[in-house]
Amino acid sequence: MDANVERFRTEVKRFLDGWRSIDLRVIAFRFQDKWVYGAIRVVLSPDPPEMPNLTDLPIVNGLLVCHECWSIDRLDALLQSLSSGELQVGGETVIVVNENTSPPMSYTYQRLRPGDRYTATPSEYCTLYLQMWSGQGMIGADAEFIEMQLRTGEHPWDGVLDLLQNFIHASPLYASANPQRIVEVVAPIPVRIVQAILVEGSPAAVTVEAAPSVAINDVGLSLVGFVKNDRQIRVHLTYKSKADSTHYDFQVGVPESFSRAVAILTYRGLDVARIEQISKAQKGSNPRLVLLQSRGEDLDTFLASLREEKDKHFEERMSILFHILGLAPAHYGYLYQDNPDVFVFPDTNDWALDVECTEREIDLHDKVSKLATRTKVLRLALRGFKVHPLLVTKFGRVLINQTELDKAGTEGITVVTADEFGALIQMAVDGAKPMEVRDYILGLGPGEPSTVALR
Repeated sequence: MDANVERFRTEVKRFLDGWRSIDLRVIAFRFQDKWVYGAIRVVLSPDPPEMPNLTDLPIVNGLLVCHECWSIDRLDALLQSLSSGELQVGGETVIVVNENTSPPMSYTYQRLRPGDRYTATPSEYCTLYLQMWSGQGMIGADAEFIEMQLRTGEHPWDGVLDLLQNFIHASPLYASANPQRIVEVVAPIPVRIVQAILVEGSPAAVTVEAAPSVAINDVGLSLVGFVKNDRQIRVHLTYKSKADSTHYDFQVGVPESFSRAVAILTYRGLDVARIEQISKAQKGSNPRLVLLQSRGEDLDTFLASLREEKDKHFEERMSILFHILGLAPAHYGYLYQDNPDVFVFPDTNDWALDVECTEREIDLHDKVSKLATRTKVLRLALRGFKVHPLLVTKFGRVLINQTELDKAGTEGITVVTADEFGALIQMAVDGAKPMEVRDYILGLGPGEPSTVALR
């Protein structure tokens, strides 16, 4: 079995009793008298298996479109089929192999955070995600014929893209006008935080939603809160009451209100959800922050936007973050491809931050090497200044590959992840000085948590 398929199989094993069925959707194309996969999406569900009731799937020569619902007991057999390169579906054998590639199958495995719209498969739940993306076109020489037949059949579909979006429900990253072959196996863990009151009041309270198949006694909820004088309070919230068949209330009394707090939901040892809240800034404490809030944007919404905004908007949001921290950022990302996404000066002193932003892996498209080279050029141009390179990613630190962290460390690059965004906003609330912000950021290092205490 492929190593990442085996890793996925091992990870889902401890949560297997939370799913009862497998929703399997397949598009395949005829090639040299064989059915070759185009798109396969598998979703594990807590619902019992039922006969699929779609009655408008297309029937087109050279195209196989299948929807089946299996018992969860068949998961091992399904994974073995995907790993071996042959899947039995709809009474046919579908080849799940990429031609002219080495290896012919290359799966990747990830744990995806809930609520991030720009992950591979956006979900409200923590998701275990297995994927194989071929980089090869989905349709062969008969593409024009198949597209025409789809649009003129008894049950018309607006081409393969319509099937990808509205039948396969392929992830947005892969449902495009020029689709590539894709396999996705999606295992949402059906427990999440739906409501929380963590700051500016006591008791702290969290409502958790869990599918009936979830073992509620295996659900844990931890709270880390920050109060005056640098003190931190760490408590484990206990399950107090059951609001209805799927909602559970957790709460704990705290001796004083939190200025910032994070609630971490775990299920059988896995961090499946978290929510962070920050108290409102007091008027006059930080005029830049007051200005942000006067636009009707509370700090929780701003924090969420840092983790969700895409492309240049992410760079813009990072510029605003550095601005409310009392720094002077310049957003060059729109104008010059070879310059910093954001370049940050303090009001005084002899240092600056050279910031590269990414939504995904920190070394995607060789970002680490490019940032390292650019920083050396800037140091030559800004003699007497200490230019510190930063790589900022929307990934949590747990998702960053150690090899990429090692490369960043070798080049002296600090890595800032989504896990640190809340702490930086809290520093703005507390009115931290630019030197304190710098020391906190540089204390993160490429792979180690900061040793600098928050205010």
